[in-house]
Amino acid sequence: MRILVVHNRYRTGQPSGEDVVVDQDLRVLADAGHDVRTYQRESDDIATWGLAARGVLPARVLWSPGDAAAVRRSIEDSRPDVMHVHNTFPVISPSVLGAARRRGVPVVATLHNYRLFCASGTLLREGRPCTRCIDRSPLPGLVHGCYRGSRLATAPVTASVALHGALRTWTHGVNRFVVMTEFARSMVTRAGLPEAQVVVRPHGVSEAPQVRDGAGDGFLYVGRLSHEKGIDLLIDAWDNRLGRLEVIGDGDLATDLRRRVADRALDVVFLGSLPQAEVRCRMASARALVVPSRAYETFGLSAVEAMAAGVPVVVAGHGALAELAERTGAGVTHLPNDVEDLRRALGRMDPETAVALGRRARAAYLAHYSMAGAVGALEAIYRDVVREGAEAR
Repeated sequence: MRILVVHNRYRTGQPSGEDVVVDQDLRVLADAGHDVRTYQRESDDIATWGLAARGVLPARVLWSPGDAAAVRRSIEDSRPDVMHVHNTFPVISPSVLGAARRRGVPVVATLHNYRLFCASGTLLREGRPCTRCIDRSPLPGLVHGCYRGSRLATAPVTASVALHGALRTWTHGVNRFVVMTEFARSMVTRAGLPEAQVVVRPHGVSEAPQVRDGAGDGFLYVGRLSHEKGIDLLIDAWDNRLGRLEVIGDGDLATDLRRRVADRALDVVFLGSLPQAEVRCRMASARALVVPSRAYETFGLSAVEAMAAGVPVVVAGHGALAELAERTGAGVTHLPNDVEDLRRALGRMDPETAVALGRRARAAYLAHYSMAGAVGALEAIYRDVVREGAEAR
């Protein structure tokens, strides 16, 4: 099958799980024998643009004629059977959907976040879940400056949500929306996407380089050091009697978190951003991975990577993370945004519990999240939209 993948990559200063998933899918689809072409833009490039180009970026968020034309040329050159869209923000824009539609190419779109309806993309405001823009209009996001804490920065994002909602750009331009959990499906259909167009396909995770033997030692956090990820809650909840906490990642809170750790003499080690191979190896020696996100995550990629290594998880008890833990029995949950309950949940992960939950985690990975199963599910989605397109002609 010929596949054109469209993706706007995130800034390297803020590593994203979306980029990891896209790269992984590209690799496994090619390994499965598909002819995979890409149209990708780099958010890092914005910093190199001249003043005039940067000045029109807000307009490009709404509609980018140049990217639409470039994707049209890619379609003409590669003649894909299907186009798979991941992220279009901030450079590519939804304009590319029309390029595929006008040439009869079916489109699959993976929704890695909630930016079709929410300016921040996280359904989070002031540290708590917020669904006002899903239930009403996108205007509350503008009022509260939900994108980067700025009304000015939020304005083009809100305008894009409103414009493409009114034009039904996404619902008319996409044949199938892919989400990773039933929770995410409930959110996007609540926001107005047709149920028949939304399917659940969990991300696959490659086999762990090593599977944990025993209870593991210490706890691990992997992710951005940002407010919505809840890393500050974890630092505030940390007790040295739990052992050592290793923190992998970087972000806006790095300096403040290091200060808090020093002030309390906590046994916490900040490792910064590490190569994926090293992250996976460190997972295999941990007692548990901690994912204390304040936001409604759409999946929980690092949690499933830990499960592949037979490592249980301690996760916030809401959204996709709660679904992941409850569906698999692979970990324990804590009340979201609650330091004391997070501390209690960490304390429950004694060696005996870690071994038992680790076995469940490994079994759940093999049953639901292997790469072979994930690529098969994606191929089935592609076949469905191609068949439907042929029947409609």
